[in-house]
Amino acid sequence: MPDVSRTEIGQRIYQLTKEKSAEKALEKIRAHVGSRWAEFDRREIETLKRLLGQAWTCVDCTTWDRIPFQDFSYDDVRRILNTSRWSGDDLVSVNRRGDEVVRILQSGASRV
Repeated sequence: MPDVSRTEIGQRIYQLTKEKSAEKALEKIRAHVGSRWAEFDRREIETLKRLLGQAWTCVDCTTWDRIPFQDFSYDDVRRILNTSRWSGDDLVSVNRRGDEVVRILQSGASRV
């Protein structure tokens, strides 16, 4: 069995935590959007999950836990998805997109 470094283990735990956090947020959003959720295709749902994961990396745990994902609407989801259309895949674009998604998520938090 090959040795796995602590760094690799830590990176994998970080990745799994990010994915799980994005999935939980996605489920809360899906539950609130209700029947309109069916209007999103599989690609859009995967994009939303990826964008939520990117946003998760941009904030601390306390901030993330205070975002009321259960209150996000169909239009909020569309706003988040639209961020993927105006950015590239380079590191600066990914960070900018993550920051924009966080801004949308936090503006949603201020509505409640």
